[in-house]
Amino acid sequence: MNWMPETVGIGTDGCSVNISETVGAVQEVQKKAVHAVRCPCYSHQLNLTLPKTSKVQAIRNSFGIMGEGIIFFTASSKRNAVLEAVVGSQFTQLCDTRWVERHDAVLGFKGKILKIAESLEVVSEWTDMPGDPSIPPKVRSLLSSIMDSQFIVSLCILSILCTIMTLTEPTSRLFQAESLDVHTAA
Repeated sequence: MNWMPETVGIGTDGCSVNISETVGAVQEVQKKAVHAVRCPCYSHQLNLTLPKTSKVQAIRNSFGIMGEGIIFFTASSKRNAVLEAVVGSQFTQLCDTRWVERHDAVLGFKGKILKIAESLEVVSEWTDMPGDPSIPPKVRSLLSSIMDSQFIVSLCILSILCTIMTLTEPTSRLFQAESLDVHTAA
């Protein structure tokens, strides 16, 4: 394919809403801009690849434990209020598709692990947990999991990986910006 001055690249992730050959967003753009070419978003591909690079079960489990902790607190405004009072902030989500958010979540979780444990201990002392009798065992399980040495070592390893990934973080944040002017990106 020869490059033409009016050729436009359409950077998207690989979801079907964007790339479907019959009703995808790229198809709609190409109806008006016939020289538009779809190119995969390399930032998105990097984001999807990095979390999957680990073959170590303990690392994958650590992401699961952090995710469970985040869900546990954010699923209840009362528990979230305890977290915010003890830790001083809410959790950063462990987004599956954005490494930048995952990076922030890992570093935040590691930096506040003792306060998170303290928040879980506060919740474990509640005597009136209406509606869900599974909460007390869930609190004990989460507390046990985040204080487990394998989790702590894995979290430290993830933290080191995040520190290394700071090399790609500025570029990733740039690619994930709300709007990116091609003239200022170069």
